[in-house]
Amino acid sequence: MATEMLTGYPAMVAAPFSRDVVRKYWLLHDMMRALALRRVANVEFAGNDIHRQHVTWDDGAEVWANRGASEWRVGGRTLPQYGFYARAPISGGTVETAI
Repeated sequence: MATEMLTGYPAMVAAPFSRDVVRKYWLLHDMMRALALRRVANVEFAGNDIHRQHVTWDDGAEVWANRGASEWRVGGRTLPQYGFYARAPISGGTVETAI
């Protein structure tokens, strides 16, 4: 899911009509809708660490993904290995998701 958040691609599952379909939809739907049709503006490796990725979108949305083994503290959240934190502006506010 961290990779899907970094790229903005729709969430994928191994089999249709499975528990994973419901889980990913419930966890990612609002954020994926906010990122839909947006362009990636910048990609960086935080602290020059290829395992700590930060993507900025053209509307100000941001996604941080921890691909490393050690925890990473971002935006008041602690990201475990393969964890991510994303926030995006939407009309009337902001949508956030983290795993």
